[in-house]
Amino acid sequence: MNLKRLFVRLLLGRRLPIVSGTLKVAGLQAPVSIDRDPYGIPMIQAQNEADAFFALGFCHGQDRAGQLEGLLRIGRGRLAEIAGPRAIGVDQLSRRIGFYHSAVQQWPILSKEMQQTLQAYVAGVNAAYRQGWRKKPHEFVFLGIEPTEWTPYDVLCVLKIQCWFMACNWDSEIARFLILQNDGPEALKSLDPLAFDSTGLTDPHSLPSPMSSFQRLVQDVQHLTEFFPKMGGSNNWVIGPKRSSTGRPILANDPHLGANLPAPWYLVAIHTPDWSVAGASFVGSPTVPSGHNGHSAWGVTAGLCDNTDLFLEDLKSIGGKWHYRQGENYLPCEVRKESIAVKKQSPVEVEILATPRGPIISPSLTVKTEALSLRAIWLDPLPVEGWLTAFKARDWQTFRHSFRQWPGFPMNLVYADVTGKTGWQLVGALPIRKRGHGLIPLTGWDERNGWHSERLAFEKMPFLEAPPQGFLATANNRPCYETEEAFLGCDWLDGYRHRVIVEALEKRNPIHLEDCTQIQQSVRCLPWEEIREVVLSLSHPATEILKNWDGQISANSIAATIYQIFMGRIARRIAEVKAPRSVEIVLGRGVTELNGHTFFSFRRYAHLVNLIQQQPQGWFPSGWSSELLSALDYAFQKAQNKAWGEIRPLVLSHLLMGKSPLGSIYNRGPFAYGGDEHTPNHASALPLNVLGPVQSLPNLRTVIDVGNWSACRFQLAGGQSGNPYSPHYDDLLHLWREGSGVAIPFTKEETTAATRSQLKLVPAIAEG
Repeated sequence: MNLKRLFVRLLLGRRLPIVSGTLKVAGLQAPVSIDRDPYGIPMIQAQNEADAFFALGFCHGQDRAGQLEGLLRIGRGRLAEIAGPRAIGVDQLSRRIGFYHSAVQQWPILSKEMQQTLQAYVAGVNAAYRQGWRKKPHEFVFLGIEPTEWTPYDVLCVLKIQCWFMACNWDSEIARFLILQNDGPEALKSLDPLAFDSTGLTDPHSLPSPMSSFQRLVQDVQHLTEFFPKMGGSNNWVIGPKRSSTGRPILANDPHLGANLPAPWYLVAIHTPDWSVAGASFVGSPTVPSGHNGHSAWGVTAGLCDNTDLFLEDLKSIGGKWHYRQGENYLPCEVRKESIAVKKQSPVEVEILATPRGPIISPSLTVKTEALSLRAIWLDPLPVEGWLTAFKARDWQTFRHSFRQWPGFPMNLVYADVTGKTGWQLVGALPIRKRGHGLIPLTGWDERNGWHSERLAFEKMPFLEAPPQGFLATANNRPCYETEEAFLGCDWLDGYRHRVIVEALEKRNPIHLEDCTQIQQSVRCLPWEEIREVVLSLSHPATEILKNWDGQISANSIAATIYQIFMGRIARRIAEVKAPRSVEIVLGRGVTELNGHTFFSFRRYAHLVNLIQQQPQGWFPSGWSSELLSALDYAFQKAQNKAWGEIRPLVLSHLLMGKSPLGSIYNRGPFAYGGDEHTPNHASALPLNVLGPVQSLPNLRTVIDVGNWSACRFQLAGGQSGNPYSPHYDDLLHLWREGSGVAIPFTKEETTAATRSQLKLVPAIAEG
């Protein structure tokens, strides 16, 4: 029994939201009905679009107020107000990047329709704060604060925060730059995964690129050394009707985000006279990125295209004011001063500088570098549609073209509809560079560097209709061969998850819904299959365990533990011999207070596998066999005969309260959990600390039987509520752990049968 949890409940009560009866609220145009099913999933009936978004915001505000508060404070740079000095670095970084500042600038660019959508959503959130509970949620009592009123700018901030975390390249740019500085170009040539690109292609029929990823890197290094000559994740797939056991398309999706509770996702069904939608909404925004509308279905993974660059800046103080170099001249920087409130301390003043490239972020980096500016599509004042309109699409062309205006993070979208149409579209605005490929920071003052004013045309973005093999999958892998005309980036993740999914789908004909669920649970370890012969050729007690291993990263597997520690050890030794001054950077040490790891670390295993297989000369004085034996011995001792789920269990941590003395009330776990970074059942195990906490996982899984909506299943790692005293805080967690899920009631009959409570919202102006 958790005595602390019991004590707090007795002291403060359960503080549940109001889910039955009638509430008069300002901001509505007409009455709205919010029915909730046995799992607390709301089924919204609205008479118009604005009221539908208002109701979604109201539900988010009722059930996820603490989560919303955390997102708002990250976006505004106001965490230190409640967390104290330990959050100053996060706030400084947020202010320097300018999440909120750029959102304010972007707002006037949005269409009137999009503005109305965001206004309706935040009006619903704020109405929930005023009238959705009888008492404010526990975390606000603990923190001694009131919920902060939302603005439309905060919704835009949520998008920009996701862009920051999903931008796969800027932190890899820093890693490459530091390796160059500290250990030279030969170290980078030896260690960068671009040299060992084994990612599978989403569209294998595209034409090969005339230039390899590593050649692109070499070009960028050459551009940089003109001035510094001494310087050395998510899965989804779609199945066509001819390969499906149902004769209808099947769509599967499991996005991977942080191991937090509550999850970023919130299940919902919304009905208006003009459209309906059911699926997983994203908390903090009026969007449903994974779901269906009764005609079409869709799912998403991170596309990892490169829409963010860093530039070296030459700054100089002239007459007490900061100037940036442009050619041979120095021009005044844009300067903005902001004050960060700190709990129980004096405010911290921040001076924020910007050049035409973007804001200077280097003072907030945890590594020492020159002045670096951040150039990002998502910081530009650009119009937004995408998920704000795509959910209404009833055909493939309308769906994909909804993302013509999407300056958010790049995404792989898979689509299917009741006509049998299936497709894939890569979306996200991308820059056209003057020169270079955005693989390392280039000098901002050189006019030959930078971005052209126009962006890559939407028509240049890859897409595929009715894939000839009858299915298509994406897993943050390289999407296709790119050309100079349409350069997409280079920092794709290793292709192991993609290969596991594709090979599993190829073996099944027809493919059943249950097959998709099984694939989402797969912990097959492809890297082990590739090095198995080499490792088992060594004589060591560990190989006696490994030779009987089925190659599954199962929670109960001791061999999986040995393998993981072995790979982490080899990764470290390779970094030590080639880049002794940059070991932690090579292994993925994060470079800001918000980023625990760099994307550079997510791409180490294909690189390791290639080296273990090839064993190139000159790497280790005692030879590869001796080094591999030493790593096996280290892993054997370190494993302590413990299973993978025992030595590295899963803990789901609350965003605001997880690390506080009250964390045991909010957190769930530890649980035995299988998988790693390279298995479809994703559970990141990174070489910097393979036994460290699970950083990310598929906190949403979806399998959609297109046209038979009652057969769709949604899995959520937690529950609908962010209140630890609600029955819906973790009532879906056991289903997620088992790999089963729930249906979201969609039809009128299903909604009526599932309803356990009903809340009526009526316009306050109707009073009297």
